[in-house]
Amino acid sequence: MTAGSSGAGNGTVTYSVSANTNTASRTGTMTIAGHLYTVVQSGSVGSLSNILLNPGFEDGPISWSDNSASGYPVITAYLTPTSTTNWYGWLCGYNNCADKLYQDVTIPGDAQAAYVQFRYWITTDETSGSSPYDSMSIRIYSLPNATTYTYWTLSNLNATTGWVLSPQYDVSAFQRPDHQAAVFPQPPIRRSSRTSTSTMLR
Repeated sequence: MTAGSSGAGNGTVTYSVSANTNTASRTGTMTIAGHLYTVVQSGSVGSLSNILLNPGFEDGPISWSDNSASGYPVITAYLTPTSTTNWYGWLCGYNNCADKLYQDVTIPGDAQAAYVQFRYWITTDETSGSSPYDSMSIRIYSLPNATTYTYWTLSNLNATTGWVLSPQYDVSAFQRPDHQAAVFPQPPIRRSSRTSTSTMLR
C-alpha cells in the first residue's frame, strides 16, 4: 500500500507492485476495510526468438529436409547474390512437380505465443485468371497423432512481382511438452499438364 487513510465513508487506497519478470501471470490479495481484493498481474513480454534452424536459408542447404520429384536441389543459391540474400527455397517450376521442404520443431513450454510467418515470391506461366492449377500449402504435421493441419494455400492465382511477407499464423495449439511439429510448405502439386508455376521462400 502506498496511500490511504482510516475513517468512515468513501476513500481511496493506492498500491504499487514491483515488475513481474516472469512470463507467467501472478496473483496477490489485499484486505481493505474488511473486504478481500484480488489483483492479477500479467507476465512480462519475453523477447522474440526464431526456433527454426537456418530460417532464411542463409547458411545454405542445411538444417532442412527436402525432396524433389525432379531431383533438383530445393534450397538454391541466388544467381546474383547480395550482401543479405544468398540462398532461398525454390519449389517447383517444372511440370508435374512435387517438392517438399520441412523441419522438425518443438515450441518451448514457456512461450507466450507462437506463430509461423514467411516471405514468398510466386511466378507463373499460367494464363488463367480464375483456375488454381498449381497450389502450395503451408502445413503443420503434428506428432504424436500424425495429424496434418493446413494453414495457408497459395496458387498461381497469387502470383507476385517480388517478395511478399505473409500474415502471422498462430500455432500456439502445438505448444505441449510431448509435442513435436514439422513445419513444411507442400508446394505446387500439378493438377494438369499445363505450364508451370514456381514458388520461392525465404
